Amino acid sequence: MVTFEPSQALTTLESAMRQVMRSAYSAAYGPDWLEKVTSQEQRDRWSRRRDDETPKRHGVVRRLSVEFDFSELWELIDIAGKHWEPLSTALGKRASTMRLLEVFERLRNTVGHSRSLMPFEQELLSGIAGLIRNQVTMSLSAIDPSGEYYPRIESISDSFGNRIDPRRSGSAGGEIAGSADTGLVLRPGEVVTFECFAVDPQGRDLEWTLEVGPVRLMATAPPGQLAKFRWDVGEGEVGEYVPVMFMMAAQGAQYHRANGFDQRGWLEYRVRPLDHP
Repeated sequence: MVTFEPSQALTTLESAMRQVMRSAYSAAYGPDWLEKVTSQEQRDRWSRRRDDETPKRHGVVRRLSVEFDFSELWELIDIAGKHWEPLSTALGKRASTMRLLEVFERLRNTVGHSRSLMPFEQELLSGIAGLIRNQVTMSLSAIDPSGEYYPRIESISDSFGNRIDPRRSGSAGGEIAGSADTGLVLRPGEVVTFECFAVDPQGRDLEWTLEVGPVRLMATAPPGQLAKFRWDVGEGEVGEYVPVMFMMAAQGAQYHRANGFDQRGWLEYRVRPLDHP
């Protein structure tokens, strides 16, 4: 008996490919990664599939609203072939892995045309799906040891170009995504804007909170989109150590990585009075 029946193998492989693409492409291309690796025609096609299928999904807990969730294997293979480098850490050499993916797609077409598979072909489908799933799991677990359940911060940046990058600091999987001393001296009346980006394998909206001194701001970002903040520096934040804290949590989640949130990070500033030298 094979580990995955043909339909299970397809679902397993598609899920693994979407997961590794989200992680690798968001790291390589930023929050607009989907627009950079797909065409408008593809996204429109996925939107139509979503609109057609959503009414049929009554009772499904996970909200499938992101167009990318409705991509099919042949489309994922096409994207991977054109943008392989970010995937190579997880999936290895393009030539060998793409050959396996193409074999899988060819056999899947056989099933799609109502032709039965030989036992060894079923085993091949199951083996390819299991191999890719294992490679993706190991790669993503190396990035985030807690696995692909909790969302994780990919970047936090301010309007001066300062940035927290958990992947580069090796803190992508911890409660603290990272911190950075900007070295900047600010004055009351100045304005600093921030852009925050995180990914969630479960496709949930992400809730962000900014806290600095007496200021507390909140924002919600749909999957794959930036959360943006504006900090109007005030007298209440004057000090030689002023951390601007960002906390991120999956909206509506029963469990979180930490106490009520999934990750946090901060940027450090100095805020001096206007008459201070």
